[in-house]
Amino acid sequence: MHKQKDVSAYYSGEYRLLEIIDYMAKIARAIELMGKDDPIFVFSHIDADGITSAAIIAILLRELNKPFVLNFLPQITPETFDPLWEDIEPRYALFLDLGSDMPLKYIENTSSVSIGIVIDHHIVSKPERYSKGLIINPRVWGVDGGSEVSTSGMAFLLSNTVDGFFESYPHTVFYAITGALGDAQDVGVNRSLIGINYVLVKYGSQYGVLRSHEDYILIGKSFKPLYRLLAETFIFEIPGVTGSYEGALDFLVKNGIVEAEGDPEKIFWDQLTPERKDLLRRKLLEALILKYSGKHTIEELSNILMGCVYEFAASMDFFCRYARDLSMLLNACGKMRAPEIGVGGLIEPSNKSIVQQMFQLYERYRAVLSSVFKNLESKVNFVGKIAIYDGRDEVHEELTSTISSILASSLKDKAKIVIAVARSVGDSLKVSLRKTALLADISLAQILKKIMPRIPSMIGGGHESAAGAYIPESHFDEFIELLNREIIYE
Repeated sequence: MHKQKDVSAYYSGEYRLLEIIDYMAKIARAIELMGKDDPIFVFSHIDADGITSAAIIAILLRELNKPFVLNFLPQITPETFDPLWEDIEPRYALFLDLGSDMPLKYIENTSSVSIGIVIDHHIVSKPERYSKGLIINPRVWGVDGGSEVSTSGMAFLLSNTVDGFFESYPHTVFYAITGALGDAQDVGVNRSLIGINYVLVKYGSQYGVLRSHEDYILIGKSFKPLYRLLAETFIFEIPGVTGSYEGALDFLVKNGIVEAEGDPEKIFWDQLTPERKDLLRRKLLEALILKYSGKHTIEELSNILMGCVYEFAASMDFFCRYARDLSMLLNACGKMRAPEIGVGGLIEPSNKSIVQQMFQLYERYRAVLSSVFKNLESKVNFVGKIAIYDGRDEVHEELTSTISSILASSLKDKAKIVIAVARSVGDSLKVSLRKTALLADISLAQILKKIMPRIPSMIGGGHESAAGAYIPESHFDEFIELLNREIIYE
């Protein structure tokens, strides 16, 4: 690593970052031994963190002239993964954002594998000594992988130990920030990033790649016209605006934010003067306080809408200015079963054809969600303090995480856990879980770990506040009963 580009220059003493970087350098040397006689098989998750991680590693392997094959998976399940794994008989394997325990078992128990590397940030079992598997997980060093750094951040740290990598690909630090935001790690004051993520923000800012500032967090600011931005904002329901393009445009014209004769397709948030931005903020808060009077104060509403914005600032022409917007585009690619389009856009951001496909996938994703979210709460059933959206006959499994996240926000005062369910392979169900503030400090991943031995063929894992599992349909009711027992006294 070039000394002037050393991330550890920002080390504050709170994190074992110097130790982590030293270990990363050893992993980079191991990668140099891979791919000489066989390709490196890379397996990655399909969400924003998985896609950004895959892009960073793909760029690194290209830089090192390593042949590789990239595969995306929603999760490792024996039914779908075993046939693929047995067919390719990999000599070199690299797993990204797919958990730690399961990939390490495949690496250690497969005779064809010479070297396997796992880059992850989920909860991991007590570290063991592995003969072929190398693990990069912040939790091994006592760093919280649920809030302080994601897989993409660890992938960036690894890549940045290779001499000259950052000079050639400075935008990869923006990808690392995007992955963290995609995994909802903006848990600091004013929805800021903390821990190693914050270190990466300082690093990227120092070298002119990104900047951060406080502003309204309206997803899509970099590419949606203002009227669409408001109509498609679902953090709160804005009376007469949410879900209505005509209502949103009328709101903007009536309140003097845009001119009636202007072309609404050419008016964006960043084109507004500071005075008109302030006017729009006031009018939005006025509309919201009328809607949510008695539930939220003006200060609470403003704090939910405001937050730390992470913006791409490098001189290169890039198709998406804000990290949260980019995470949404990448999630859309994954949810619409085309993560390869997302990673292609990150590897070749100047390729207009691929970028156009990313935006087309987002529009399809938004249309699907719009139909699902109509009267969504009316489709939720409660079992104790668990809220269940049963989408077995409505949605495919990749959408369950999005649905559970949105419901967790809207049902935060009614449920301790929110679950979205969809059909998966064979007779199994995909279950996405999110906890609310009512569940206090209990970890969903730890709860699943307790339940799994009692449900045949169940597999699962995740974070403290978000987790997922595959469960035989015949045992779903039993799963809910066991889950309720775990949280009944919390």
